[in-house]
Amino acid sequence: MSEERKRELPMVTIFATTDQIPTIHQIITGVPRLEELVEIRSKDTIGTKPETYTLVIESDLLKIPLHWNNALPPYLLPLEWEWDANLLLGLIFHFLENDQKSWEYLHESSFYSEVEAQNKVKYSLKWDKQAPESSTYRDTHNQAILMHYGLIPCEGLAQIYERYHKAVKLASSGEEAAFTLRELSILQLDQGQIKEASQSLARALEMALSDEAYFALRLIQVKVLMQQLGIPLDMQRLDQLKQILWETLTYYESQNRSLQVGLLLLDATQVASLSESYAEALGYIQRAYGIFEEEGMIELAAQAMLQKGLLLGTWAQNGNPQFFKPAVESYQKALHVFSKETQPAVFADIQHKLGVLYAEMPDEHKKRGIWAGVSAASFQEALSFYQKEHYPYEYASICNNFANAYLKFPPAIHSDNYVKALHFYQEALEIRTPKFPYERAITLLNYLEASWNVGNDPSSFNSARFDDMIQKAKEIPRLVEDEDMVNSAKTHMENLKSLKLIVEKEEANA
Repeated sequence: MSEERKRELPMVTIFATTDQIPTIHQIITGVPRLEELVEIRSKDTIGTKPETYTLVIESDLLKIPLHWNNALPPYLLPLEWEWDANLLLGLIFHFLENDQKSWEYLHESSFYSEVEAQNKVKYSLKWDKQAPESSTYRDTHNQAILMHYGLIPCEGLAQIYERYHKAVKLASSGEEAAFTLRELSILQLDQGQIKEASQSLARALEMALSDEAYFALRLIQVKVLMQQLGIPLDMQRLDQLKQILWETLTYYESQNRSLQVGLLLLDATQVASLSESYAEALGYIQRAYGIFEEEGMIELAAQAMLQKGLLLGTWAQNGNPQFFKPAVESYQKALHVFSKETQPAVFADIQHKLGVLYAEMPDEHKKRGIWAGVSAASFQEALSFYQKEHYPYEYASICNNFANAYLKFPPAIHSDNYVKALHFYQEALEIRTPKFPYERAITLLNYLEASWNVGNDPSSFNSARFDDMIQKAKEIPRLVEDEDMVNSAKTHMENLKSLKLIVEKEEANA
């Protein structure tokens, strides 16, 4: 967040009864410039506008509401505590990430161990503690969180799930239960348990919830539904996703939650792209980039540029060649942040995508050789990171596309592009075994297409290549049932048989 934005929106909001506000104001103004980052409001105005960090003071108790906005780690501080000036100031500085000042105010209080625990989750610091049994909601929820994030030993996923479910049962309100179910759904989503994550969210959404809680759950639901999208598209699920996306986006726009709006616009871009609504998708990604730029979110702005490059590249490859260069420019902007030194995997992914685009870049004939050279260099950059030994699946994908690119390059003077393509297809096929039937079938078809164009000695029949092509064509129907792919394999077989007949006839007449 930019410094200007920080001054615009106070970081901490304290809600209190009218009679307590003067005392709290005196405490805050007693610390130089702290009032610039703290707003004190009447308890009656809770929920009327967005806050980053929230505290509620009722009589002699300080209450810490559930923070659904991800401003705090999901490790829960005590939900209420008898308060004094030191506790209030220590918590404020904890929220403001000034750990030294927080310690100065809290280190003599037993509350400090709670702040220290939340910081361990925030900074991913391991504990040397076991997870004792507990009969309270907060302790059981926190045990699940510490196990979830690998900060205390556990016996595996089953134990983490057990603690989450126990916390849900111990919750004193629907909001608490939903808060825990959200964390459980995130773990299930990370584990690829999409159905279970969807069920956890559905259960949470059935409870009595504040708007903030409801839409925080919707954010995760968007991620789950996007994981469920595949080809061919399930139009009913796609419509459900669009409806939830629009509803959630509208809410966060009304709350001026820029980060959530920007992230949802990235999701909307992907959904519109899947629907081949490229102009709509471009509008979403431009808005997202503008938000991230304005808020000073450099890495997210670069992520938006990366997604824009993917969008424009897809659009270009679908019959709109005017978008090739804008796609390349978007990827190059992203590389200003995702450099080889700081983000080598993302850098390599971008180089892979650039290699594909450069190979297909429309231009006058004399410049095609230049683009071919740049394309080959990009593929080599990608392969320098995604090496066969360490990243076999990614290596095979790059090799397959590198081979495809060689088929598009203008003829080379001192080498045969088709021979080079066959080499990279063969590299891909070593990884794309029958365990990956669809990917293997694609590469086999590419290999067959290239094999017809490899230079042959006109005076002799290359029986080794012929046998190799026959073998590969026969394999495809055993791998996939896709009608187009199977028919392509049959066409290759028929052409090979015709070739064999021609050769045999010529030999008989010789």
